[in-house]
Amino acid sequence: MKYDFHTHTKYSSDGYMEPKLLVKVAIKIGLSGVAVTDHNTIKGGLNAQKYANNHIDVIVGSEILTDKGEVIGIFLTEEIKKTCFIDVIDEIKAQNGIVILPHPFDRIRNTSFYPDSKDVKFIDSIEIFNSRCLCQSYMILPKIMP
Repeated sequence: MKYDFHTHTKYSSDGYMEPKLLVKVAIKIGLSGVAVTDHNTIKGGLNAQKYANNHIDVIVGSEILTDKGEVIGIFLTEEIKKTCFIDVIDEIKAQNGIVILPHPFDRIRNTSFYPDSKDVKFIDSIEIFNSRCLCQSYMILPKIMP
């Protein structure tokens, strides 16, 4: 199974695809599923979910800008309204969602999250590859993980 847990549609400022096209492309490239994680909204994911079928799963999510950096929540049913990191985590967990840290330590983006050992208990997963990261950070992660 191959999933992409960090995609954007036209509902994000850095996305352009219609949700239907995103699902069609994901099927064409052989993905089993895709999480639509538009910036600060679940609109793209809800729209894309209409096109889920026996060839592909569509997971509703959002990439939320917090006071500490961006955080992805997946398996969401409602918009995340808060911006404080801890409050965002609470809102995601209240929806039985999963917390993913996208593009950690990316020195180019001013929205990247720089977790420390205190943050680890709140994060369920960490994105280890992002094609838009110029400086991959996989060598740093073992230093913060217990």
